[in-house]
Amino acid sequence: MEGSVKSLIEAEVRARQIVTDAKNAKDGQAQEAETEAGTINTKHRQELQEAYAAEIEKKEQEKEGLVVLESRVAEDIESTKQLYEKNKDAVVDMLMKHICNIDLEVPKVVKQEFTREE
Repeated sequence: MEGSVKSLIEAEVRARQIVTDAKNAKDGQAQEAETEAGTINTKHRQELQEAYAAEIEKKEQEKEGLVVLESRVAEDIESTKQLYEKNKDAVVDMLMKHICNIDLEVPKVVKQEFTREE
């Protein structure tokens, strides 16, 4: 009977060792998975931050281009206003000259058409 109790105790010790080894392996796998997930997460975060920084840089360049365009448009508007002020009196005079100097004489061609009809 002592032999069977002894073998029972040995079997129990082996079973506990197997359970302990399995728990340790499981803990090791969990730790390894956590480390790998952290690495992947860090890499993905870095990629997203780089993409975000590139997008910010692109927007800043577009903004700088818009500032340049706005200044050009402002210059063009000011130039147009100056040209308008400079030339408005001359244009009004030219229009008045053409409006007031209308030849009221009926052309011969039109006169001949009226005389034929009669």
